[in-house]
Amino acid sequence: MRSWADFEFDPEPHRERLLPLVERLQRDRPSTDREWRRILKDHLRPDGGFYSKAEINSAARAWKLPFAAITKPTRTRSGVAPVTLFTQPYACPGQCIYCPNDVRAPKAYLADEPGVQRARSVGFDPYAQTWNRLLALFRLGHPVSKVEIVILGGTWSNYPEAYQVAFVRGCLRALNDFDGSKNPGPIHGAQIEELPFEITDESYNVRLARQGTEAIPLDWPGLHSEIQRQSESSSKLVGLCIETRPDRAGTEEMDRWRRMGITKVQIGVQNLSDEVLRQNRRGHTAEQVRQTLDSLRLAGFKIQAHWMTNLLGADPELDRREYVRFVNEEHPDEIKLYPCQRIPGTELERRFRRGAWAPYSEDDQRSLLADLLAATPETVRLSRVVRDIPKHWVTEGGVDTNLREGAEEDNRRRGAPLRDLRSREIGAEDEPTMPFRCEERRLDGRSTVERFLSVVDGRDRVLGICRLSLPKCPPPFEELAQCAMIRELHVYGPAVNVGQAGRVQHRGLGEQLISRAVELAKEAGFLKLAVIAAVGTRSYYERFGFVECGRYWIRAVC
Repeated sequence: MRSWADFEFDPEPHRERLLPLVERLQRDRPSTDREWRRILKDHLRPDGGFYSKAEINSAARAWKLPFAAITKPTRTRSGVAPVTLFTQPYACPGQCIYCPNDVRAPKAYLADEPGVQRARSVGFDPYAQTWNRLLALFRLGHPVSKVEIVILGGTWSNYPEAYQVAFVRGCLRALNDFDGSKNPGPIHGAQIEELPFEITDESYNVRLARQGTEAIPLDWPGLHSEIQRQSESSSKLVGLCIETRPDRAGTEEMDRWRRMGITKVQIGVQNLSDEVLRQNRRGHTAEQVRQTLDSLRLAGFKIQAHWMTNLLGADPELDRREYVRFVNEEHPDEIKLYPCQRIPGTELERRFRRGAWAPYSEDDQRSLLADLLAATPETVRLSRVVRDIPKHWVTEGGVDTNLREGAEEDNRRRGAPLRDLRSREIGAEDEPTMPFRCEERRLDGRSTVERFLSVVDGRDRVLGICRLSLPKCPPPFEELAQCAMIRELHVYGPAVNVGQAGRVQHRGLGEQLISRAVELAKEAGFLKLAVIAAVGTRSYYERFGFVECGRYWIRAVC
């Protein structure tokens, strides 16, 4: 893993070579790797090598030149800067037979996954994790004025309330404190005592119970103070996501999530076959999944479902059937699609040794995945396909991390282009083409009628979306009475800083989508329109007549 020392660079000794390079890049604006390399060859380092984009950015900032060389532009291709953090290891109520038991990491994760490594290096401190990810993105040329924070680590609802509050507060405090223009350095968080890892039959929870945790005071006022500071922050929190289980997402939890500013929930669905759920010891039924998804939708949360293939008791045909049923009946917003893999130290590995479970063949995996990709509707975003588990953990039944690319190629060859949202959203380097049009789709569910609005350009690329829920059931919170709900408003395209206009962002598409949502809510007979606003987007919604009302921001539609 790259160390922070790699980013420490003083451009001043390189001024004679770097200044002409930055000025030329600013003038020529190379758009391809070939153009970049041609220019870099004319301005080599003293040792004959190329200057990195991070070094070029450092020089531009030091000399106050308006240029940013963006490294890995796909990181912010969807309009926001994603920041993924991990909670510290803690007991999990689940007993899933496939789940790793690495006590050095939060449940379901492994200590040497890159994100977990970063978290461990600062003792899982939320402030240090957030600050260092912002710094890394900033130094690689990415705007960090609109940030989505994703908190991973087992079952969020099982952590003590005081820990949850302190973690979110640490994230917000880092956002509020960060100012890249002052050329900050990395933060080295305090280390926590951790258990050495051994492959044993002892359960994760039993082993973790031996490790004491520091008592953390419950500090809601401190969190609310950081939420208020967001109004003046240069790094706005535009989305906050946690992950949990279907049996740990009740009204009490949802109330607490809204008080924290959480807007999206990753939920472990895995399958809708009760027999498969039972054999894998999920601890909940398919009906509990459906009820939880209904409750989350009524409360306005954006829903990202985890789905697994090749579980114990499944076969490719069952996986196809249940997935198609899930995406067409439950209408998730996003999906993380994971083929199950054999990890040492799990119950699934013991089943494998007894011949009770076997991984699908490579051909079966690829064929299945191609079918699932093709079956994913236009309203669903496949945010991840295949989990990138370090190869040394998976000795048999491993899944090629390029499996998604292979499955996509198979679909292209058989004339089945992908229509999921991620496949259609405009790319980081693309220019939108006229004419623009607004498409509307109706999704009928048990608890709501969903209206999916999208702005599409002349080449059928999605520029922005709005997910509007029209409830058919009583809402979970009293302030939502007579309210339609905007669960998501998102304009895609490369991220740009607040106040700047990009190729797609800050061109008025969000306003158009809100206006149409108001019209549809009024036509459906609702008196008010609510939005599940993130703490950094509230001033944006104020411009369109929304005002704070309890846990949400609400306006009249008349």
